[in-house]
Amino acid sequence: SDKIPPGWVVHNIPVPEGYLLCGGDAVVIRAKKQEGLDPELHVLVVLPDWAVDMSRANWLRTHGVKSDSRQLVRLWSVTREEASVIFEFDYPAGLVLNEWLGHQESKEGMVMEDYCRDLNRELIVLIAKHDHSPLRFWGLIFPMLVYVHNVHGALVNVLPIASVLSYPGLKAVALRLSESKDVRLAPEVKLAIETADRTLIGGPDVSVATDSWGVASMTLRVLTGEEIGNRRKPFTKENFPHNVYDWYAKVLYDDSDWRLCGLAALRHRWMTD
Repeated sequence: SDKIPPGWVVHNIPVPEGYLLCGGDAVVIRAKKQEGLDPELHVLVVLPDWAVDMSRANWLRTHGVKSDSRQLVRLWSVTREEASVIFEFDYPAGLVLNEWLGHQESKEGMVMEDYCRDLNRELIVLIAKHDHSPLRFWGLIFPMLVYVHNVHGALVNVLPIASVLSYPGLKAVALRLSESKDVRLAPEVKLAIETADRTLIGGPDVSVATDSWGVASMTLRVLTGEEIGNRRKPFTKENFPHNVYDWYAKVLYDDSDWRLCGLAALRHRWMTD
């Protein structure tokens, strides 16, 4: 309660799962003066200071007002207190992707292929236009972090909470996620952690390749049925049209130096078809 900013009170709804991706504590708050059905909501997240890259977090806070960041859930404030860092994020707009997908179990074939193509395009455009900025997701792009329109599923918001992680914070999160068989880490992230060589994921070109991999890894789980939880369709040439299979094979290539990513991935014939 001592972390809640003046003029705000705790709101009695659950914290969206994505805000807890990096661990720590979180609570939904609302403006004290606002009552009724649609109050302004924010989410407070508290992380240990060793897990946070303050320069990247402050960049995210100041950059949130710019038009090219409108799809990023806005970070209003970053405050360091003793051994903790307190983040005040907007409450996301739209419906979280894994919930939206739960309503789409009857959709398959070309319908879902078209949807994944469009979602790939929207997410990679967002990544590509920040390719020389501090924004990076470390390949940690999951349905719990992506919010879409509740009817047609177009991208509305992405929660950039992974972008505030320091290397030790990334390592802690990745080690925890690696225990889940449903979560995959980009090959270079996994190798960097296993070898304690952070240079493997340090450069901006690697960042775009890693985040493109994260997008493709997420949407491929949708196409194969893993994310929706119904019957699974193995990722083989026989199960998918050539252009679809070719795009995923190249964007998910193990070696990030040779991976199709960013703007090049958007020029692939599946994206332009």
